[in-house]
Amino acid sequence: LLLEELRFAMAIDADTPYSSLRECQESEAYADTNDKMEKRVKSLSGGLAEVREQGSQKIAQFIHQSVNDYLVQSGLQKLDSSSENSVIGRAQFRLSRSCIKYITTREVLSCSEDDQDLKHRYPFLRYATTHWVSHAEAVEAERISQADLLGLFQWPSNRILLSWTQLYRKIDRYSNRCPTINTTLLHAASRYGLLSVITAAVSSEDDVDVDPKDEGGQTPLSWAAQDGREAVVRSEEHTSELQSHHD
Repeated sequence: LLLEELRFAMAIDADTPYSSLRECQESEAYADTNDKMEKRVKSLSGGLAEVREQGSQKIAQFIHQSVNDYLVQSGLQKLDSSSENSVIGRAQFRLSRSCIKYITTREVLSCSEDDQDLKHRYPFLRYATTHWVSHAEAVEAERISQADLLGLFQWPSNRILLSWTQLYRKIDRYSNRCPTINTTLLHAASRYGLLSVITAAVSSEDDVDVDPKDEGGQTPLSWAAQDGREAVVRSEEHTSELQSHHD
């Protein structure tokens, strides 16, 4: 991450109680200058991470690729083996929630600027918008439930998913991971293989339409089938059968 991105990423952690960026910037967790953030990177990493200039920008990174390799392969697990869930999965969980918390702040939900203004006013927005899903996919691969996404995205309302879709289309419209208009949480969960989210959604007491269509006329089931998500397809087919029987 750019140092400026990291400043916001660390201030709006998964456990932050704030609902606005202004509150986060007024908290002790926020480093209000790049110099302060650079010192924090070195201190918190014990010297294993550093800040380097790349062109006109400053990037936070490990001091050597071997540090990254060691931590991912076994180092993190040795540092924390206190939970039955993998430390990698829990780390990915926190990263995804930081991203989601950022895109659901009051300022971001109400923004209407063009792409350039978005980058200037909200430095962490591009990463948060385009990467929360990839972190959530990694969480799902570690078999950690993500039922909490229903609350974070205010299910069954589609307001936040609509905002996320609009932001993604402003930021990276031509990405093959860009969501389609009218994407719901079920569409996103089906497309990206978040089975625990689908299970939680269809098991909730809310009146759930399991076959909503996005702008392209695709349902969550068709997205899952298109991307080869067999477990998701089986789950949604079973849900559809139950709903048809109930009707």
